[in-house]
Amino acid sequence: MLAMNGYDVTGIDLAEAAISSAKAKTIESQVKVNFVIGNMLHMDRLFMAGEFDVVIDSGLFHAMMDEERAVFARQVWRVLKTGGKYFMLCFSDKELSEDGPIKLSKT
Repeated sequence: MLAMNGYDVTGIDLAEAAISSAKAKTIESQVKVNFVIGNMLHMDRLFMAGEFDVVIDSGLFHAMMDEERAVFARQVWRVLKTGGKYFMLCFSDKELSEDGPIKLSKT
């Protein structure tokens, strides 16, 4: 959606299959997206400091182990420009189900 609206977009995933699927969708939509197969915990090996205005996390943070979350937060902070924004899509602690991934609160 962002690429279709003229934004420069980079997608990263550890799974080659996920990247292949996403590439196919961009071809269908006739948009340009830069895709990287890589680990979000090692973004310092993949991207320059201050490279991004926005980082969008779609279901990753809540699936990490506690010790990985601190590493991830430092990596996101590093790749964001000063004043950049981080958006997270995750499961809420207000979710009634006991099953599934860790649920997070606003605090």
